[in-house]
Amino acid sequence: MTESFASFAALLLALHFAAAVACGLAAMWLIRGGRTGLPARIPVLVALLAMAMWAGSVAASGPWSLASCIAESVRNIALVILIHRLFDTAGQRLSLRPIVIVLVGVELVQAMMAILTVLYAPEGSMVMHVSFILRMMVAVGALLLVHNLYAGAGAENRTGLRPIIFGLAGIWAFELNFYVISFLADGPAMEVAAFRGLVLALGALGLILGSRPDAAPIQLRPSRVAALQTISLVLVGCYLIAMIALAELLALFDGDGARLAQVGLLSGAIVLGLIWLPSQRVRALVKVVALKHFFQHRYDYREEWLRFTETIGSESTAESTLNVRILKAVADITDSRSALLFLADEDGRFLEAGYVGQLLASEPGASIPAELALVMETEGDIVDVDAIRAGKDRSGESAHLPDWIRADARCWAIVPLMHFERLVGAILLARPAEERELDWEDFDLLKLVGRQVASYLSEQAGHEALTQSAQFDQFNRRIAFVMHDIKNLASQLNLLASNAERHAEKPAFRADMLITLRTASAKLQNLIDRLGGYRSGQDGTPEPVSLHEVLSHVGKRFESGHQLDIAAPENCIVHAHQEALTQALIHIVQNAFDASEDGVPVNIEVTTDGLQARIEIIDSGEGMDAEFIRTGLYRPFVSSKNGGFGIGAFEARELIRAMGGRMEVTSRKGLGTRFVIILPLSAAAGLLGATHAHEEQQTTPIEKVA
Repeated sequence: MTESFASFAALLLALHFAAAVACGLAAMWLIRGGRTGLPARIPVLVALLAMAMWAGSVAASGPWSLASCIAESVRNIALVILIHRLFDTAGQRLSLRPIVIVLVGVELVQAMMAILTVLYAPEGSMVMHVSFILRMMVAVGALLLVHNLYAGAGAENRTGLRPIIFGLAGIWAFELNFYVISFLADGPAMEVAAFRGLVLALGALGLILGSRPDAAPIQLRPSRVAALQTISLVLVGCYLIAMIALAELLALFDGDGARLAQVGLLSGAIVLGLIWLPSQRVRALVKVVALKHFFQHRYDYREEWLRFTETIGSESTAESTLNVRILKAVADITDSRSALLFLADEDGRFLEAGYVGQLLASEPGASIPAELALVMETEGDIVDVDAIRAGKDRSGESAHLPDWIRADARCWAIVPLMHFERLVGAILLARPAEERELDWEDFDLLKLVGRQVASYLSEQAGHEALTQSAQFDQFNRRIAFVMHDIKNLASQLNLLASNAERHAEKPAFRADMLITLRTASAKLQNLIDRLGGYRSGQDGTPEPVSLHEVLSHVGKRFESGHQLDIAAPENCIVHAHQEALTQALIHIVQNAFDASEDGVPVNIEVTTDGLQARIEIIDSGEGMDAEFIRTGLYRPFVSSKNGGFGIGAFEARELIRAMGGRMEVTSRKGLGTRFVIILPLSAAAGLLGATHAHEEQQTTPIEKVA
């Protein structure tokens, strides 16, 4: 036994002497210049000097001398400060100062305990056990700091950080195991203590290899969940260590009273744990305090704003419209996989206006009810769909949430787009890939982004209005040229008519007259082609019109070369202008045939409900997306056909509106389009007119949004 102890003592002396030399050389290398770009150069230098001092003390006077115990405390404090400095240099998000202060304080107490142990306490005494426990606490705390330092570093930065992390982790892991074994063995484990110098030398090598002067500062992204679990683990560990320390303290007293006190202490601790741990209120309070004092905000607002403005301002492809860029920018903030935009149309309805990702709407023509839009406009709050599903209702939005949003588990939140206290639209966000609840930071940031998005949309609407006004001016100028040509033709024809009365019998005059008529006819036809059949509208009062007769006339108009299937009752009388209704139907049917392949029929179906007639024009053509329906279909001079004026759908809608009806459209790309014209029946026209007048007086501001 004596020979074995002597062998371990010799090994301990040799390894600690070598460690002292290695740490000293590394420190001298840094002092003489070394890698001057090392971010934490001074703390690394101090740590190396402290490590060399401790290793030299152990080699000179043994591991349990007073000088060695004090040097070990100095070494531990230097290593803890080094870890804290690495966090500061790396731009950490955890506030580590309270943890570092606690660890340094424990180490100072440990130094005092070590002095008592060396001077007064025999081996295996209570003071030595408490000293071992304090050493274990410092080792556990340091390992947790090292773990968070490594886990928070991005993958691109871990390569340069890995040597120094492994060096520190190796030192503290070995120290923890050494003191656990010593605590269980009621005394220092000499077999393990002999190798502490070797581990320290390897740790010093890691500190040197991890110095990279040319590396950029490491940006940390620690996980909140992992950090909160780490804090919980530290609290539980401190609780258990406190219980062990109290139990050991009570063991100093003899008799049944000590046993009774130990049992009572254990029972009280169990009862306290059962009462405190399941409390949701206490857990929530601890979580809020931890997030508030140990973390910065969830979002890096500078980065989020830069990314938002970059996404809004960049247009990588021609198809990247403002609506799509807005949806992508907002969805990127919450990492949502899909987003759906609703914008107000001229009738104040909030209809689908575009989407990114998977389409959240189950049916075409999805919309937000006017009641829900009014609640969002009044309150200006984010609609938390999950909270509504859980039965929480803050402002009465639960009663108006559409069933298709409530039933779709992907729907997560509705962001109102407010501009000057007026709701201009809303964005439905899908649930992010990482399941989580909306919190106050989400509400604040999304509300701010919603207002910014609303300003972009309002600015675009104003720009489009100015552009449309300029196009009308240009069109008026074109009409002036057309009128000039018509005037010339009219003068030419008038002259021809007056000369015909005097020279009609002359063969040469008749030949010239035919040439003039052909030329005038060609010019008129050219003007008609240029106008594209545009008419300004119809005047007069609506009257009873047979819908069957109107559709028969439309059918004859397209009977050559097209297949138009009409299903309409013969006795359907509507309140309308016959010529205007015919012209509107011709426009829509012609567009349907233009969008369909040759030989594919277009269907017209008429139904009534006793008050109104519903005319549906259905085709199986190319279809339109929600963006074009909202911004291009009814916009004059925007046409998908080469050479078209783009005023057919616009004129058709205006003609229908002038008759007291309305026109709706639903479409999907690649599936086709359905135009719906709704007109009052002649017998119910008076009743509907009175009802509409009453509704106009009761209309809320949200329903009058144009």
